[in-house]
Amino acid sequence: GDADHTPVLRGVRDLGRQVYLATWGGYGLSDTLRRAAFDHIDLLDGLDEFRNNELVVAVDNDAEAVAELTLDELRRAESHFSGGGYVGMNYFINRWKSTGMPHTPDERQDVLDALIDDGRVELYEAPNGDRAIRVIHHEDPPLLKRTS
Repeated sequence: GDADHTPVLRGVRDLGRQVYLATWGGYGLSDTLRRAAFDHIDLLDGLDEFRNNELVVAVDNDAEAVAELTLDELRRAESHFSGGGYVGMNYFINRWKSTGMPHTPDERQDVLDALIDDGRVELYEAPNGDRAIRVIHHEDPPLLKRTS
């Protein structure tokens, strides 16, 4: 419940400052700490406001837009791990922080499966045996030469 932080909050309050505590539903927050704070903010109350409106529109109207947002996030993950790492499939589905793609693991898995089936994402085995994913970069088709 983080009651050990109460003296700090009281000290800040004694300096004439207001301390707000923000939690997801107030779970685990000690009554002592809550009383020492100026106020408590329950982040669950604003959850709908935190959602990415672009994603909401895309999910409601266009599966291709969701696929593109997910590809953008996978490119971002690839650049994050560009120092010799790889993007693990399980990590990307369950732990990658993003507002630009579906939030639940099942939805993310469905989108990635579709991208793999479409040939836009490759599933491969990383050096340590993990399942990894990467965006397939298709080369531009060669220009046709005119013959006279």
